[in-house]
Amino acid sequence: MLLKVKVSGSLVEVCNLSELMDPCTKRIHVRELRGYKNAQPVHLQKSDLTFVSGEPLPTCWLQVHLNYSVRQAPHAKAS
Repeated sequence: MLLKVKVSGSLVEVCNLSELMDPCTKRIHVRELRGYKNAQPVHLQKSDLTFVSGEPLPTCWLQVHLNYSVRQAPHAKAS
């Protein structure tokens, strides 16, 4: 998956989609796209990335408490 770095506007390729979607992971491995050369993976903060269109990443990929409350809902006791 390709994402854009907010500050520079450069494109990066996500190395591991699981890292991207895990709200407990704040930094992910990406490769900067530079022509035909494969760049070494680097860590970037998810908060510094957007989709190529400029849309922000989904909040559920960034904030743990949103996913935690959803996972807990099926276990709640009915009153």
